[in-house]
Amino acid sequence: MKRFFVCLMIFSVFAATAQDSSSSSAQTSGSDSLVSSKSSDFGLRSEILKKLSTPTQNLASIPQSYVSALLSYKPTPGDIYALTVSVFTNSVLSAETLYFQLDSDYCFDLPILGKTSVKGMDLFTLQKTVTDKLKTVLPVTTADFRLMTPALFDVFVYGGVMAPGKQRMNSTFSLIDAIAMAGGLRPTGSYRQIIIRKQDGSSKKYDISKYFTEADFDSNPLLSPNDTVQILSADIIVSTNEFLNYGGSYELIEGETIADVLQLGGGIKSDVECYSASVVRQIKASTQTFQVPASEFTSFVLKNNDIVNFIPNSAIYDPVIIDGAIFGSSWGSSIQSAQTLALSESNNLSLITKPQRITLPYSEGLSVLAALDLSGGPNPMALLENAFILKKGSLSKTPCNIKALWQTRNSDLDIELEPGDRLVIPMEQLVVFVGGEVNNPNAVPYNTAYTVFDYVKLAGGYTVQADMRRFYTLNENGKRVEIPKDYIVAPGDIIYIEKNFAQLSNQAFKDVLVYTGFVGSLVATASSIMSLAINVRNWQRN
Repeated sequence: MKRFFVCLMIFSVFAATAQDSSSSSAQTSGSDSLVSSKSSDFGLRSEILKKLSTPTQNLASIPQSYVSALLSYKPTPGDIYALTVSVFTNSVLSAETLYFQLDSDYCFDLPILGKTSVKGMDLFTLQKTVTDKLKTVLPVTTADFRLMTPALFDVFVYGGVMAPGKQRMNSTFSLIDAIAMAGGLRPTGSYRQIIIRKQDGSSKKYDISKYFTEADFDSNPLLSPNDTVQILSADIIVSTNEFLNYGGSYELIEGETIADVLQLGGGIKSDVECYSASVVRQIKASTQTFQVPASEFTSFVLKNNDIVNFIPNSAIYDPVIIDGAIFGSSWGSSIQSAQTLALSESNNLSLITKPQRITLPYSEGLSVLAALDLSGGPNPMALLENAFILKKGSLSKTPCNIKALWQTRNSDLDIELEPGDRLVIPMEQLVVFVGGEVNNPNAVPYNTAYTVFDYVKLAGGYTVQADMRRFYTLNENGKRVEIPKDYIVAPGDIIYIEKNFAQLSNQAFKDVLVYTGFVGSLVATASSIMSLAINVRNWQRN
């Protein structure tokens, strides 16, 4: 008996060292692939996405949440088990622990018992078999044989994940863990259309949302060696408003309806009665709003990017429209300094030289400031002092002090909007003046993509007397300056084409402008356009 315990102690030292080494390597290999991320969404979908991007397990440990799953765990070659025996000797209880690894033949080489096969057993049967055999051949008080570290194996995860490829896992890891270890879902990755292919060629599709909404544990299965996980694309994502218990955005399957969104969002809040919904849908270049009564919730099929606005007390609300010089952030996105974001992403004026239109679903309390935030805010070309509200069914303009409101965010200056209101923010007209030997001297609308030649074409092209080799502009002091043909034109520039071989003085240049009728528009607007051009250039540099 003493000899047996000496053997146990010797084996314990070597096995424990091996176990520490195995655990250390397992932890290192696992931590390299773990990626955490946060979701900017809210509600139930946020919880799903956070779970799919934040691993909660360690490769060398067995979480308590998987105790029930371990009862049916199938021993896998490479598993490490701990055998602990205790015995009373001279009224003293002593215990020893020895570690064993399951070999490729599903056998353990146990002391006294020798080579013991456990193939086909589940974990519970394995533990009972080993401990019962030991108790029959050794005078031990207790014997415990438990799984310490499950065998490691590879699972291949690909498709709509941030870091596709092989992931090192063990048999206590589930589908959610595999997605998390692959970096979480891409923006277009689906959590409702996931295919797991087994080594034997069989496959099955899973919908993880059921794990959260219906407590369906079968939709989040444990994985096996050499499983392949394919994340398909999310084809339909819709947004909802705050009247759902879990408002936010949701992924839908083709053919799903407003009723399915209600189920995914946990239904309407208990203190709200909703008998209808409005669905805002982008159709090509226009926006269309559908009013849907509750009786049609089960039949109204939703499409990608639909906005489902549940309406309380059966009131039918028209959307609010924002027109003009705005950055154009889409409804529902996070407005964390949308203006700064747009400025940082723009290397030219292409984002701010065209008016934008944003359609917002109406909700109680929607104000001018909130609408500006949701539409990205006014851009540098906005004529804020000329902004106005056009009320539904009225042609009269209601002025609003947007400039002070936007700069100070003073709620006393804010105005509450009503269904069908239209907020209009006029845009500064950017032009380039073209004169001299062109067929139609005038002010041409500015375009970031146009060259000097493009502006000449828009002004009717060269006359027969034009010197096509030379281009001139006026600087801020009114002096004529020759410019190269690859000159980058800015808003407010004045392009002038001379007569062939003519050497005109500055005064002659001005006389030509008068003769062509060009000076009228130039004198009237040169000061404001020049100031605007300087401001725009400064804005670009910053």
